[in-house]
Amino acid sequence: MIGREFEKETTIALYNCKYLPNTKNEAEEIGRDLANKLNVSIIRLDFYQHPGGGITATYIIEESLIAIDTWPEYGTMIVRISTCNPNSDFEKAKDYLKRKFDPDKIITYHQGEIPLYLAKQK
Repeated sequence: MIGREFEKETTIALYNCKYLPNTKNEAEEIGRDLANKLNVSIIRLDFYQHPGGGITATYIIEESLIAIDTWPEYGTMIVRISTCNPNSDFEKAKDYLKRKFDPDKIITYHQGEIPLYLAKQK
């Protein structure tokens, strides 16, 4: 076997947030904080400011990706995390998001592992 066996994924939705990021600098800060909580390394940030004020921020990390989308008209943020780092703790990321954005509700819609191969390699 060549090391890691699974890609871990989660999708976390935050509703009625008291605060949402809306600048590239804020997105960079959130990415750094999440990367720290997840034990991953950011390679690059791609950022887009939507005409309505929402943002899409995608962090290419050494271990896969983190993506954030916001909808200010609803106070909603969706965070998707995918990592092959077995030490990444999604609960730490979720706790950080809850403290930072103070949502009325936070729901994990998906969390699981995807095998990196189907048959044992020799």
